[in-house]
Amino acid sequence: MKKRVLILITTGILAASSLLACEAKPEFSKNPDQEGATENGAIDINLIAGVWYYQVIDSDDMESFITKGAVEVKIDGSYTYTPLEGDGNKGIVQIEYEEYDDGTNLPMFNFYTEGNSFWIGSYYDDNEKDTLWIGNGGEERLVRNGK
Repeated sequence: MKKRVLILITTGILAASSLLACEAKPEFSKNPDQEGATENGAIDINLIAGVWYYQVIDSDDMESFITKGAVEVKIDGSYTYTPLEGDGNKGIVQIEYEEYDDGTNLPMFNFYTEGNSFWIGSYYDDNEKDTLWIGNGGEERLVRNGK
């Protein structure tokens, strides 16, 4: 009996956390004239749909990158990360913006695991469509497969 109650409580907690993970975050808009914008000016997940290589800078020479795995982004906003070594993860990609003091909004694709934990955040630039820079240090990136 105690095991059933524990299972029911655990199931309820998991269901509640799943609902929170699926809760829609606000969709921010950008200039509708900017390349990659939809009719209403929002960035579309299709910009990054496909396979990307997850790379980190080589600490020996600080100029080349080492591939650590692959990230597949689907048009429904889900992703799967498959590392070359170890365990991967999967979850959802949220389109968000980082706002600067001068009013500039930088588009970001933020990756959240199934448990709604932040995994990585990447910056999108129309001038560099095949590279998504992770963080501000230039030491991690996603590079589009085939580029």
